[in-house]
Amino acid sequence: MRYFIISFCYFIRLFFTKKHVDILFYYPIHFNRGEDDNNLYFSHLYDVCNDHNLTYVVFEEPYYDRHYNRNPINIPFDFIYWIILFLRKIRFSDDRIGIILSKTFLRGLSFNNYIVLSQSMLSIFYSINNQARFFDLQHGIVSVYNDNYIQDNAATYNLVKNNTSVLLNGEGFRNILLKYDQTKYFLNHSFVIGNINHCSNDPLHNSFNNNILVTLQFTDD
Repeated sequence: MRYFIISFCYFIRLFFTKKHVDILFYYPIHFNRGEDDNNLYFSHLYDVCNDHNLTYVVFEEPYYDRHYNRNPINIPFDFIYWIILFLRKIRFSDDRIGIILSKTFLRGLSFNNYIVLSQSMLSIFYSINNQARFFDLQHGIVSVYNDNYIQDNAATYNLVKNNTSVLLNGEGFRNILLKYDQTKYFLNHSFVIGNINHCSNDPLHNSFNNNILVTLQFTDD
């Protein structure tokens, strides 16, 4: 209830006042996996914003079926989230919901860029401001079998419909998208922001010891 009240007060204030940011970050709460309940996927992007004097706000999508820790610095999205759930329940499309929110509780919010994890609320925020630039940040493995990016040898409908680019961890991931996307959408809608090794031109390994380490994601299930 505490976070709902915080969220309610924040977005009611936006109904009457204006707030502009360079970047709007949005992500589901289960990505709070770092120290002090930080979102490790976004933390380095916050540092870039701070270093370059870019303004930003972070909306945190709630999850009520299981307990996840909140990040006290971010803005709880609870109030708007429940409005969205209600409007979806009565069969409003996400596009229409975005238009409604742009005229009500989010009418005071403007942003130049939208960066999201797992494409959450992508269509809604695109309907709120389709003049902004939209980016989905990679948070897992990219493969031809991952239909979040590629489906039937083409960029997925959700990305194309919302004119969304993808931010990738390495050039290898981008090459996969370019290879299997016959529409060439990712040629101008994919960007590598991962680290590049400048230390040496020497290979990391010069022999194979016949040992392979395979790791899997740890979960609470």
